[in-house]
Amino acid sequence: MKILLLVSETNATGNLQSALRTQSHLESGGHNVIRQDTNVIAAPADIRSIIEEHQIDLVFGVQGIRSGPYIPHCTVPSILLVPGPELELVDDATKWPIVSDAIEHASLVTTYHEAFAHKVQEMFPEYAEKVTWTTKSMTIDPSGYSLREEMNLNEDDILFLHLCGIRPIKDCDYLINTFNAWKKEDPRIHCIIVGSTLDPVYAEEIFAKINSSDAVSYHEPLDRRDLHAAIQEADMVVNTALAEGVPNALLETMALGTPIIARNILGNNCFIEHGKTGFLYDTSDEFLEIAQDLIANSKIQEAISENAQQQIAEHHKFEDERDGYLNLIQKVTLNY
Repeated sequence: MKILLLVSETNATGNLQSALRTQSHLESGGHNVIRQDTNVIAAPADIRSIIEEHQIDLVFGVQGIRSGPYIPHCTVPSILLVPGPELELVDDATKWPIVSDAIEHASLVTTYHEAFAHKVQEMFPEYAEKVTWTTKSMTIDPSGYSLREEMNLNEDDILFLHLCGIRPIKDCDYLINTFNAWKKEDPRIHCIIVGSTLDPVYAEEIFAKINSSDAVSYHEPLDRRDLHAAIQEADMVVNTALAEGVPNALLETMALGTPIIARNILGNNCFIEHGKTGFLYDTSDEFLEIAQDLIANSKIQEAISENAQQQIAEHHKFEDERDGYLNLIQKVTLNY
C-alpha cells in the first residue's frame, strides 16, 4: 500500500520524531511511505493533487492542527493521529474547528494512550467507534557528549533539564522564580532549558527572564543522541507544560533512568505513577518540596529509576507500537 504521511517537519519537535518512528513502522510492514511536510502545502485542497500524483492509497495525518486541514479533502481513506494537547483547544475559535472537522472526516482516529482515546470518544460520541489508541514507544542511544562540561558545571552541581520547545503551551517560565530563590539558598542548583524557539514573541519574554537569572539558562536543541546523554547525566528532568500527549522526552527520560518531576496533567499522569515511576506536582511549592526530597534521598532516586525503566520495558515496547500501527492500516483497508 502507498501511504502519504502528513507531518509538520519543524526540527526538534516531538511530533516529527513520532512521525519518523511511525514511518519506520509502516515501512517495516512492507508499505511504501511518502512523507509530506504540511508547511509547504499551499492550500488544503491541494492534497487531492498530491494523492493523485503519487497514486496514494491512504493518508496518515500526524496532529490535528497541522494535518487536520487536509483530512476533509482526502479522496482516499485517512487516519488522524491526535497526540493530546489539541484536545484542550475547545475554546479556541480559530484552531478548534480544524481539529473537530478533521476528526469528523477521518476514517479512523488514533491517540497515544487509552485515556486520550476515551476523551475523544466523550467529546465526539457520534464518532466513538472509529477512535482507538496505540501504545507509544521510543529508542535511546546516548552519545559521549556532556552538557555539564559544555556549561562548565561542577561535579556536585545539581542539574535540572527542562526539555521543551519555547512556546506558551510549555509554560517555560513557570519555575524560573522558584529556581532563582532556591539557588540563593543552594548555589549548586542549575536548570537548563533545551529546545527550539517555536514562538518568537513568547521566546523574547522567556529569554529576557533567563538572561536575568543566575539559576536558569538556555541551550539550543541537541542532536537526539546528545540529548539522551544530557538526560542521562542530569539529576532530574522537569516538565511544566499546560498540555501534553505522552511526550517522547519523558518516555526517553524514564528509559534512561533519570527521575522526572512533571506537571499533573492528563498527558503526564496517564503514564507517570506519582511516587513510583516519577513525580507529579500541581504547584511550584509542591515541585520544590519534591525536588528537595529527591536530592536528599538517593534511595528514592534509585527506586524511581528502576521502576520507570521497568515500566518502559513492559508497556512501551517498540514492537507493540509497530504492530499497533500496522493493525490500524489493516483495519482501514478491510473497512474502507
